[in-house]
Amino acid sequence: MSELPEGWTGVALGLLTQPSRPRRTPQNFPNLPFVGMEQIEAHTRKLLGTVPSAVMRSTAFHFLKGDVLYGRLRPYLNKVYCANFEGLCSSEFIVLPESAAFSSKYLLYYLNTESFVEFANQLNQGDRPRVSFDQISSHVIPLPPLNEQRRIVAKLEKLLSRVDAVQERLAKIPRILKRFRQSVLAAACSGKLTADWREANQCIEPAHNLLERLDEERKKRIKIENRKSKSERERFIKKPNYLNYSISDCIESEDLPPTWIRVPVGFLCDCIVPGRDKPKSFSGSIPWITLPDITDIEIWNSSSGLGLSETEIEAVRARVIPTNSVVMSCIGRFGISAIVKKPIVVNQQLHAFLQSDAILPHYLAYHIQTLTQYMQVLATSTTIAYLNKDNCNSLPISVPPISEQQEIVRRVEALFKTADAIEARYRAAKVHVDKLTQAILARAFRGELVPTEAELARLEGRDYEPAAVLLERIRQERDTDDSRRQSRRQKLAAPPSLPY
Repeated sequence: MSELPEGWTGVALGLLTQPSRPRRTPQNFPNLPFVGMEQIEAHTRKLLGTVPSAVMRSTAFHFLKGDVLYGRLRPYLNKVYCANFEGLCSSEFIVLPESAAFSSKYLLYYLNTESFVEFANQLNQGDRPRVSFDQISSHVIPLPPLNEQRRIVAKLEKLLSRVDAVQERLAKIPRILKRFRQSVLAAACSGKLTADWREANQCIEPAHNLLERLDEERKKRIKIENRKSKSERERFIKKPNYLNYSISDCIESEDLPPTWIRVPVGFLCDCIVPGRDKPKSFSGSIPWITLPDITDIEIWNSSSGLGLSETEIEAVRARVIPTNSVVMSCIGRFGISAIVKKPIVVNQQLHAFLQSDAILPHYLAYHIQTLTQYMQVLATSTTIAYLNKDNCNSLPISVPPISEQQEIVRRVEALFKTADAIEARYRAAKVHVDKLTQAILARAFRGELVPTEAELARLEGRDYEPAAVLLERIRQERDTDDSRRQSRRQKLAAPPSLPY
């Protein structure tokens, strides 16, 4: 505080104000609004609403207009509000009455500074850590003259309202980008995204022809494998899941282009369902993948670094998901998918579709992301929604010719690249704007935001009252009032004089 501007002084919070508001029973004051922790938005000093006092059961603090409500329960030390009405508040607030020495909003803004929040965060008390007023009362606050406090508050409200407006506009960008990506995928998987491409490429073989040919080739391969002896067959040979479907399951629909067809994904791809047993150890290099590991359209490794060895895989009867398979979520959260870029093992949250000549892995992964609502309706739910193997394999996929799938993937990735670039700029802007509030507050409480009262007084040729003089005058007035009250109490307590 030795570098404070002229006319300023450093004063402990406890010397500025004391929390003296009484407790009240909310039911006895049903007409007063009640403010709880959840009614104040963190970091913003904004009140989100109030609750009728009559519905509250526990006792509460009474506050008046102009009082500052300071949230004392960690991690809510950034919840501070300056009341513009009379009401009741949760006992998790410290109510700081306004004083002749300071502007309530000046105190409000100071309690939001990074330096004060960090100071309060270091204080702990009880099982649910709380900050007491005794703990924070020793914190020294830079205090300018009263007129300067008011000018600082006016300037802060003007600047921070602009910051708030920018933050509100920035907050809309992630939602806009999410809707944009969803719209791109919806257009891609309905044929709208490549309508012009089809006009220029009308000689492309329809998808139905490819699927008929693929179906015949797969059946022939299975017959050849079944003629082999057990020792000659490929490892893990079994009846592929796609044999449970037939070409008759393909549906031509009026809402699709003529060269497209809708078909259950189980007809397009064989699948791998994870085993029920969880590994007891993770000592290998084959990544163990769970749902939180899927953060992009491609998956390479486990974010936890866990991996299995061949021995561990055999012990839990798991199967390795090969490269270019597509995995999707089948429990809890739906519509999450990714392409496997190296062999992995998955847990029961994921269902895997193996690579197929009928559909590109990237197209399938993108298409699955458009089926979230369909899967939510289809899901079975006990304690948590899930899709069983049959439900996973029954998902309807709109299949274009392979060459059109390639064009769709190219266009989707180009549009997503643009969205990613906008998102990167948004994140950089958000970091900058998020720092603006604290930067502005820091300047305000260093005396750099508005001309000081001392500077204005010299320019205008007048006197001013420094903050230290103001505090001393208030202290003397308080001492005089206390002396008068004590004198009156002594007179009332003295026995009456008797006449002689």
